[in-house]
Amino acid sequence: RAVTTQDYETIVKRNFPNVQAVIAYGGELANPKQYGKVFVAVKPYGVFGSISNQDKINITKELRLKNITTEPLIVDPEYFNISVNSTVQYNPSLTTLSSNEVAANVLNNVINMNNTTFKDFGIDLRYSKLLKIIDDTDNGIISNNTDVRIIKKIAPTVNVNNNIQIEFNNPLYAESVLYQHPIGHEPIISSSQFTYTFNDTLYTSYINDDGLGNLYIYTILADGTRLKLANNIGTVNYSTGSVSITTTFTAYPNIINIFA
Repeated sequence: RAVTTQDYETIVKRNFPNVQAVIAYGGELANPKQYGKVFVAVKPYGVFGSISNQDKINITKELRLKNITTEPLIVDPEYFNISVNSTVQYNPSLTTLSSNEVAANVLNNVINMNNTTFKDFGIDLRYSKLLKIIDDTDNGIISNNTDVRIIKKIAPTVNVNNNIQIEFNNPLYAESVLYQHPIGHEPIISSSQFTYTFNDTLYTSYINDDGLGNLYIYTILADGTRLKLANNIGTVNYSTGSVSITTTFTAYPNIINIFA
């Protein structure tokens, strides 16, 4: 019988071998709340992706046979990506490897950490563990300065006004007193490039926050300076990691990455 959320997870894993990871949660935890329902997020084998519609139908049928009063709903997982930017210092007299070989080995160890650790739901990235894996790659490594950002991928409709809500579900870095950039800390929200139209001209553009919780669009001019193209195109809540974007994208290559 499927009584607890753990029962739902066990039934899916036991009966559907193409499922790599599964997590179930009650409708009271959904946003908005949906009492009397159990949500089941299912991840197939592979880096990203969702199970087929037929698999969703089959899993729903199986769970309905096992539960008494609740309605199972199969949902696709929401993926978080992590950007790791590491500057590694090493002493060449303590290793026989070249700088390129040290860098390649560090990269391989970080990729291996990803492939072996993050296979299931509910696993956190431990920053200290990541730093140790980098340091332990080679005896010649003295230290590393590593920056970690969360990435959410969006694919907005072009040439229409989009209202996009992104939930990073983590508190983001913010100083106790917020400062308008560039006086304060570096931008917390940024993006990959996209095309934005301003005064009938197309610009290669990016999104930043201003340090006060407001988002704006800018371009980089030929002399390297920034030109703001649109102010107040969204907001960021640094405490909750909630980001709202309202703007029109003219074009973009495949997808837009939103970094936090």
